[in-house]
Amino acid sequence: MARPRVARTSPSAGIALILAARPSLRGMAPLPAQPIGGRPMLHHVLGVAAQVFDRAILVIGPEMADLPLPPPPHRTLVQHERRGAAHAALQAAPLLAGFRGDTAVIRGDLPRLSAATLRSLRDARRDGADLALLAFRPVRPAPLARVVACPDTGLVDRVVPWAEASAAERAIGLCDAGVLCARSVDLVRWLRAVRPADARGELRLTDIVAVARDEGRQVIAIEGPAAELTPLDTPEALIEAAALDRLSRHLKAA
Repeated sequence: MARPRVARTSPSAGIALILAARPSLRGMAPLPAQPIGGRPMLHHVLGVAAQVFDRAILVIGPEMADLPLPPPPHRTLVQHERRGAAHAALQAAPLLAGFRGDTAVIRGDLPRLSAATLRSLRDARRDGADLALLAFRPVRPAPLARVVACPDTGLVDRVVPWAEASAAERAIGLCDAGVLCARSVDLVRWLRAVRPADARGELRLTDIVAVARDEGRQVIAIEGPAAELTPLDTPEALIEAAALDRLSRHLKAA
């Protein structure tokens, strides 16, 4: 499996498309607005993305109108109809029209994602992969999409949603992190080719892997650290993150 490596020295390039429109957890403020280290979670993700890409496009939910939003050159869009991550990414299609560079799609609930890991993803795309994605092995078992890939080359055969995975596929343990990178023109075309996964019309981001593979394109997985790529998308994860943050700040002040 391909792993993060030391990035080449190169200027920032491309666009970071940050998806932060997931519905709120029960009884809680929207995930991207949850404070981590004194700042909204979304601001951590944006800060890292800005170290690797020229600009960002944020896709947020309508209930996040009060969240401080970044100034130009960054842009913010609202996903009013919640139909999955691929649908959220498609909201940016008009802004990506005519752009010939790379676009990375990044989950907005990964505040511990590092610039080094994000650069590894970008470099894998530049090194020849048509579609590069981040994957990780959770510390605890999790019902996440499984990445079926060659352990030596990282070449991806398919990504299988947890609900559709066989016992053998679930045992693989390598999970999709919800972060990927492709040429913008390819990404938009693949997103538009995704078909609804269920009666609710959900458009899954992971389904672009099958679309790219059907075109004969090379898809590669970069295995990254679980500490960075485990999403903070449950109340328990947020409580644990807040406790670790308080401990870290206490140790630094001591």
